[in-house]
Amino acid sequence: SADADVRRVRFSPFAADAFLSCGFESLRVGRVRRGHTPTKAACLGRFGRGVTILDAVWASSAGVVPPSGAELRRRKSAARSALATAAVPQAAPELCLVAGSSAGAILVVGARTLTVLVALGAHTAAVTSVSVTKGYVCTSSLDGFIKVWPRTLTEGSSALVEARYGASVAG
Repeated sequence: SADADVRRVRFSPFAADAFLSCGFESLRVGRVRRGHTPTKAACLGRFGRGVTILDAVWASSAGVVPPSGAELRRRKSAARSALATAAVPQAAPELCLVAGSSAGAILVVGARTLTVLVALGAHTAAVTSVSVTKGYVCTSSLDGFIKVWPRTLTEGSSALVEARYGASVAG
């Protein structure tokens, strides 16, 4: 067992045995393997110090939905053979994790490197929920805003649309 503050756990839509978890100063990926769940921590650096990652999702940085059919089976088979001894799923280079922090930031973390690729000051309060579609990233926050972002987040990205609510948006 591990002493950890876990706020969210999500399985990957890209690999049936891969999952992520997030919490205080923590974003981890792992896989279910022979009755165990070995994980590896993302290196959040200054973006993770004293911060709670409240939500995170798997995404394709290319902005495409997960492959299906024969292509998905081919990729899974290739990944499994390459991962026979690995503790953490080695995702295709285009996979990433999109996370929301208690500091109001959106973090895009490379699933292979587990390093922060993009950090965006998205909200003035904690980001409580993150959702990713083929074309957009949607965030909600305790600042009372729901914001819709372009799928290809970069350091200077601005919200495409934002809606102000009379109270905090919890998720």
